[in-house]
Amino acid sequence: MTRLYGAIVLLLFEMLFLSILVDAATVSRSTFLGNILANSGNVLRWSIVSAGLLTLYFTQTKSWVNGNLIESRSLVRVSGSVLLHLVFYITTVIATVLLFQAGSSVTATQSILWFSLTFITTSTWCLIIVGVGSWKRFLIKERWTLFLVGVCSLGIVIAGTYFQRFWEVLNVFTLTGTKLVLEILYDNIYFDFSQKRLGVPEFWVYVDSACSGIEGIVVAVATTAIYLFLSRDQLRFPHCLALIPIACLFSIVLNVLRIATLIVIGIEYSPKLAVEGFHSVAGWLAAVGVALIIIFVFSSWRWIQTTNDESTSKQTKPGESLNDSGLAIAILVPFAVFIGLTLFGRIFSSGFDYFYPVKISLTTLALAYCWKTYNLKLPDNYQNILFTGVAAAIVWVLLVNIKPDIDAEIFDSIKQMSTLSATIWIVLRALSFWIIVPIFEELLFRGYLLSRIAGQNIDSNKKVQFSWAALLVTAILFGLIHDAWLAGFATGLMFAWLRFKSTSITSCIFAHGLTNFLVSLWALNTGQWSLI
Repeated sequence: MTRLYGAIVLLLFEMLFLSILVDAATVSRSTFLGNILANSGNVLRWSIVSAGLLTLYFTQTKSWVNGNLIESRSLVRVSGSVLLHLVFYITTVIATVLLFQAGSSVTATQSILWFSLTFITTSTWCLIIVGVGSWKRFLIKERWTLFLVGVCSLGIVIAGTYFQRFWEVLNVFTLTGTKLVLEILYDNIYFDFSQKRLGVPEFWVYVDSACSGIEGIVVAVATTAIYLFLSRDQLRFPHCLALIPIACLFSIVLNVLRIATLIVIGIEYSPKLAVEGFHSVAGWLAAVGVALIIIFVFSSWRWIQTTNDESTSKQTKPGESLNDSGLAIAILVPFAVFIGLTLFGRIFSSGFDYFYPVKISLTTLALAYCWKTYNLKLPDNYQNILFTGVAAAIVWVLLVNIKPDIDAEIFDSIKQMSTLSATIWIVLRALSFWIIVPIFEELLFRGYLLSRIAGQNIDSNKKVQFSWAALLVTAILFGLIHDAWLAGFATGLMFAWLRFKSTSITSCIFAHGLTNFLVSLWALNTGQWSLI
């Protein structure tokens, strides 16, 4: 499995590098093969969708791993396969750079040679994982699965391209729906359909096609798909797929309400706040709203849940809990409260976070309400905790870029506050950074997500079996929620490693708290307030 995950990471890096290096659209479309080359980006998208569908399929049928893609290979053979692949990949890069030049006319011979070289490079990548014999057995056994996945992924790519034409159609619905909402509140509606302007004479906005709700639908569907994947053992297929169109519908409705709210804020309160504050975060606020509706409302819909018998046969062993949904909800609630209040606070302030004491107080109440459900116990591996906490603090300080403007803004904002207000803000900020944030972040990432992706029930006091997918995905997501994504990714790897080595999630909470404590001491000593 290590070779498989390593090969996947290598392939993703290679595709990313090649896509940045060249632009296939610059190739002349004067010939048939040239036209195919110019559209090779669609081939790449088809390949990525196919890989995603195969991954989803293989997570449901894990027996294929032992039967097809596991074999004992010497380090020399694996190293030779890697070296051979890199030689062909470098050759492909050079050929691509020479061939994909702006306006270049590609001959049939050049096209065939390039396609052949790409095929050979892909084949040598496959040999990194297992040998030719294993691939032959795998292809014979899974030929119809591969065919169906290829057809489905091709349909998804074609549908994605086709439905781009409905961008404007959806924008028409958005404009009309928003106008109907505003007519409930105002009599003097200003509506110019041809120019996509909507509001009142004193304040109106231009509703661009990008505001049609397409991106919100994508976020809603992606969020729902991730939820379906993580909770697949507790859900009935294909019944639970009904959540996807439901997510689309709620996304469209919330987008209409988002634009209507923006206009109301501009009319009744502040045009600047509407455009610079609400507009910048309302889309994500709506996305969080859709996610919460799907997870906390429709996920309890009995029609999509497995029965006890089904749940037992699919996911449990003797002595294991049949259902961890109560713990999952208790973990998700505080994080959802914190993120929701963060976005809500940014609506009214794009600078210093004066709203922080309220936000962290409500998050603490949510944690307190759910506390008994977590069943947290003291850890027993303090040496690993100390090592991880100190190492993560050093990595965080080294990888986070210094932001003197933000540091100065935070310091000036605190100075302008009254002594009492500044004291309350600093104390609550410190306590939350040392205690509250580590608790709900570790419960989510190393408690909920790590266990789910590793295919195990959530248990605060049970060791999680190692999984490369769980390690990398949780670290990537942990990096994405922090402004310093690289530092977040690196520390996410460290905390995930600690969870795999521990029998309790509290080990990660303690290490995370130690990291934040050390980082705050550094910030206090250097004045780099943006670190926290």
